[in-house]
Amino acid sequence: MNVARRIVKPGALWFAVALGVASASAGNLPVDKGEARTPETRTLAAAASSAARVRVSGEPLLDRAEKEIGWARALADRLARLPRAPDLSAQLGELESLEQHLAELRNKPPAVPPARGTEAVPSWIWYPEGDPVQDAPAEARCFRCRFTLPAKARAAELRIAADDACEVYLNGKRVGSNETWQRAAVFSVGGMLHAGVNLLAVRAENRPAPSKNPAGLLARLAVTLADGKQVTVVSDGTWRVENRAHPKWEQAALDDSAWKPAAVAAPFGGGPWGKIAGLVGPDLEEDPAAAYAHAPPAVMDFYFSVRRVKHAITMKNPVLDFTALLFVDQPLPQGPNSRHEAIHRMGIMAVPGGRLLVLDGLHPGGRLRQLAPEKPGSF
Repeated sequence: MNVARRIVKPGALWFAVALGVASASAGNLPVDKGEARTPETRTLAAAASSAARVRVSGEPLLDRAEKEIGWARALADRLARLPRAPDLSAQLGELESLEQHLAELRNKPPAVPPARGTEAVPSWIWYPEGDPVQDAPAEARCFRCRFTLPAKARAAELRIAADDACEVYLNGKRVGSNETWQRAAVFSVGGMLHAGVNLLAVRAENRPAPSKNPAGLLARLAVTLADGKQVTVVSDGTWRVENRAHPKWEQAALDDSAWKPAAVAAPFGGGPWGKIAGLVGPDLEEDPAAAYAHAPPAVMDFYFSVRRVKHAITMKNPVLDFTALLFVDQPLPQGPNSRHEAIHRMGIMAVPGGRLLVLDGLHPGGRLRQLAPEKPGSF
């Protein structure tokens, strides 16, 4: 089924959408990976939402907030020159108050960040079978790591990647997934941890390849305790691994004493993977989320206050006279060329599981409606 639509709204915006919908059984899809299903989505917890919104640059947060105030004023000036200029008096008053507060924050002595301690470096691990650095079966393996926290976590960040993909659980609850080994996925998981014994469980999948097919899992969990002390958990030979998924394998109650110790395939930076981005070292320090992890709460709250006012000004634009957005929810492509151009999302690398959705309401309480297809397809 091919659909071409143009939606025109006089005085507002128009969208041109070209959609190609293929069923899960279409001949141009990759090797069958089982029944097509749409990947799960979840609402971000407060900590994860804050981390996502603050990843804008690595500069000091007050400097960034000052720039945001300037951009908000420039946006207000442009809107004020429109024929249907909105009333921005309330927002401009808030910006003036924020500028005064900015001067007060700059006059405060800088806070000293807590000591980070020794950086623990993870290793690539896999099920003990042959030489996974060279070749491994195109199958999934289940990993488990128990670790103890002496106190409640104030914040925690999990960075993880697997060749080729992984799905992550913490204390029995799904955290998320990563569909590539080339960059570590980053998850804020402080709210999922507790004092005492915790369990990190990972299902890692080595997918088919046309030639030699190495496999590995790499993980680093950095925890900041309430007193500022750091606890780091990394992938190493202490992890337990099994070559099949037992019922409730991701739950803490499962007895994994009969599982095999994980085999260390290569140190970080070794094997065919090299130093992938987003895990440790300079790349970690350049990550804005890491740079802002120890920002004083007053500075973080101030930054978000500026962003809220800027958002309010943006939403006053008279062209935003619609309440619904049309978009495609499509899984990442798979296959040996899946990191190349975007065209592979619609070609032989496409993955069934996509949906055509409408968001009714441009706010956190907006409602999603599925337009097509009845069964997950590819767009």
